[in-house]
Amino acid sequence: MFQTAMKEYMSDSGRRLQVLIHYAEKLGMRDEMMKYVEVLA
Repeated sequence: MFQTAMKEYMSDSGRRLQVLIHYAEKLGMRDEMMKYVEVLA
């Protein structure tokens, strides 16, 4: 589910990566999220 959500988010032209990173830090999953950002960006 996380992988599908990340693919959808990264395909959106209006994505705001700084906001995504902020929430990932709050949820304690920044490192996992950054793996997907690096691959999909």
